[in-house]
Amino acid sequence: MPPPLLPVGKSLTTTHPRSGISKRLQRVLLSLPLPLPIRRTIAAVPPRLWTLLLLGLIIWTLYSRSGRADSPGSATSTSRTKDSRLGWLDAHLTEDDGGADNALLAAQQASLPQGMTHTFGSDGLVRVGMDAFEHPVTEVLERAEGAWEKERARVVGDMAEWEDEYREGEAGRAVPNAYRHWAQRHVHPPPLPSPNLMIFDPLPASALQRFQSQMATQPLTFTLVFDGGRVTVEWGTTDEVGEEVRERAAGVLTVVRAFEAQMQDMRVTISAASRPRQALPVSTHDILASAHSSGTPLQSTYNDLLLLPPSASRVSSSCPPSSPATLSSPPSPGLTFLYWPREGLDPCRHQWLKEVNPGWFEEGLLGWAAPVLGFVGGGGSTDLILPMRWPEAEVKHDRERGEWREGDVPWEQRESALYWRGPFPKSDEIHPIQRLLHPSRRQPPTLLARGRGFLLSDLPEPLSGMLDVSFSPPSSPSTGLDKPALTRHKWVLDLAVDNEEFEFPEMLLSGALVFRAGMWRTWATERARAWVHYVPVMPDLSDLPALLHYFSTHDKEAQAIAQAGRKWAEDKQRQEGVEGAWFTTLVEYGRMVSGDVEREDW
Repeated sequence: MPPPLLPVGKSLTTTHPRSGISKRLQRVLLSLPLPLPIRRTIAAVPPRLWTLLLLGLIIWTLYSRSGRADSPGSATSTSRTKDSRLGWLDAHLTEDDGGADNALLAAQQASLPQGMTHTFGSDGLVRVGMDAFEHPVTEVLERAEGAWEKERARVVGDMAEWEDEYREGEAGRAVPNAYRHWAQRHVHPPPLPSPNLMIFDPLPASALQRFQSQMATQPLTFTLVFDGGRVTVEWGTTDEVGEEVRERAAGVLTVVRAFEAQMQDMRVTISAASRPRQALPVSTHDILASAHSSGTPLQSTYNDLLLLPPSASRVSSSCPPSSPATLSSPPSPGLTFLYWPREGLDPCRHQWLKEVNPGWFEEGLLGWAAPVLGFVGGGGSTDLILPMRWPEAEVKHDRERGEWREGDVPWEQRESALYWRGPFPKSDEIHPIQRLLHPSRRQPPTLLARGRGFLLSDLPEPLSGMLDVSFSPPSSPSTGLDKPALTRHKWVLDLAVDNEEFEFPEMLLSGALVFRAGMWRTWATERARAWVHYVPVMPDLSDLPALLHYFSTHDKEAQAIAQAGRKWAEDKQRQEGVEGAWFTTLVEYGRMVSGDVEREDW
């Protein structure tokens, strides 16, 4: 039996023009099969009140969706277990989340419905909120730009300020005279000593000298010999020196000869391998860090740290004890993006990275308590990362006047395709490109950009239509990057696999938008800012389809990042920074092996 009819009151028969929409809404509600008391209540509400209720609902919906753009990261970033090695992340999170306004912003986010915000976790990943108003990449770009501006404002301005920070970081120790020689020849101060080097300060000089002699016998190494104000190179004795090792040694010689006269006599061995070589056990790291912070040299009670030869170590050895506060849940393919590459690619936090590169986690690494100097780090290693010689930018154009370098291609004339070329893989491990080219691989639904928003759907066209990637024929000679091809494309892919780790600066100089996917870090990638100078990609490439679709529909944003990356790489200060990194490292390393760290005449 249909619900009984109600008499229509005068409030429903008025012809006032402002009540038309409300009357229709009221009649729709009355036509529903609702209980009689509810229908009587609906009929008794004046139409103007329905107008106010409808307006309030619209305002609440719009405010709740637009008011989340400046919300802070996930609360898990401050509730995780404190780890002294993640102090840099705590400082970064404090600045990125708004400093003193954290409590107010956190309260605002907590009041929003679940799923209406993207989650910026302390594990370096961004997890998509499917009911959020903006595309996650849009919010990531805004956050990254703000954090980069704050980082630039913290740059040490002059040598006096640099010396104050040096004394504070080294417990009041005197600044070596060598740094004053640096100030006479350069405008900017050198980098401060790396913590990965200074934690070995408590070791006896005799132990460091023994480690140095052992390292010189390792494969893929070369040794810088400083003697009487001159520097020469000696090669390792355990293998035939390859062309790549010779090229890297020649580049380092070009850098250090600029200040060889200021160096004391010493020997320092450099790893020229394309992978990290050291995984310092977490227990050893904690002992060294504690001794360094207290300024106490290690005594004979720690002889177990100084024994030779040390046992082999693995990536897992450098990880702190596992706990729910230090482990991260696996990412959802296509719904997770990489925000902080350093934390997001930490295998101590992300156990699922073993599936991407299983061979790396089983590889035997050096575990001895001594600094290992090389060019590649990351992936759970503790190598001290040093820079290669910076490529010549050859800036002969003024973009403000529309002038371009010879052979360059303006952005509007470039191909909208992701470019990559590389040799066939030599091992049985799955090459990252094979994840894209596998013929049976069907792309799952991905995030499609719609203005500032998004929807989850299949790509409107096959992913292959946005790719220009292939393996080079085995017969073709390996000549490195094809620079003209880079300048013809809007997007280029940096996989950072073996022998490709050092192509990143050249890719930035090409003026293309660089998508970087890889677990290894280099000196250049440590200093360039993700999402400001390049776009980081998950190592399994699961987020690449969504990223390509976003930047194909947001061409201005893609061009802005490409130009910022190129300008950063062209800055003449990059080469000065390379020289400064070597200068600081060699000065501090020389003090350690000399046995007199308090000397000022270095």
